[in-house]
Amino acid sequence: MSNQVRDILRGDLTGLEAEIIECTDDGKEGIHGKIEDETRDMLKVDGRWAEKDNCVFLIVTSDDRRFEVDGSVISKRPEDRKEMRIPDKWQDPD
Repeated sequence: MSNQVRDILRGDLTGLEAEIIECTDDGKEGIHGKIEDETRDMLKVDGRWAEKDNCVFLIVTSDDRRFEVDGSVISKRPEDRKEMRIPDKWQDPD
């Protein structure tokens, strides 16, 4: 995983583009848009809340880089992710 991706995952995700590509919650898969808000357990994408632990997100950076993130990896408050270790198994899908 690149350092840029690690830096993004350790920061606030608000304002980035995202799509829910897998989700165990009914009706959440396929939601895409800007990440509008974030709590420890939830992301608000295009006006709809999704539980991080139940979803896999496709995150799009401002320079149009795309990567998949298992929600359980980012299921922390943004300020608590700054020091966390991100597993190498989450790679850029390019």
